[in-house]
Amino acid sequence: MAAFPDDPPLFMNTPFSMTDPAELEALARAAGFARVAVETVALTGESESAGHLATGLVRGNPLWNQLVERGADAAGFEAAVKAALIRAFGDVPCRSALSAHVVTAVA
Repeated sequence: MAAFPDDPPLFMNTPFSMTDPAELEALARAAGFARVAVETVALTGESESAGHLATGLVRGNPLWNQLVERGADAAGFEAAVKAALIRAFGDVPCRSALSAHVVTAVA
């Protein structure tokens, strides 16, 4: 994260780390699965407001603790996330594109 170039909180790398469908397929095949299919599901997410979404993104996982451990202004960080969400997706409601790769495989 740009705000912490020397010691970035790494939690957010985990849920957003598997972006390549071909890599997911290769991992499943390497694990011994035969019939492997990767489907990308795209939806639109809607939150009551950008503030609600920012709270969930910042406080709804270990990121909040990682910010506090670094002595960061966690509430200020959350406010900056809210402002960025408003700029990108609107405020009330806050709508953004979502996608997930779903792997189906048979051993």
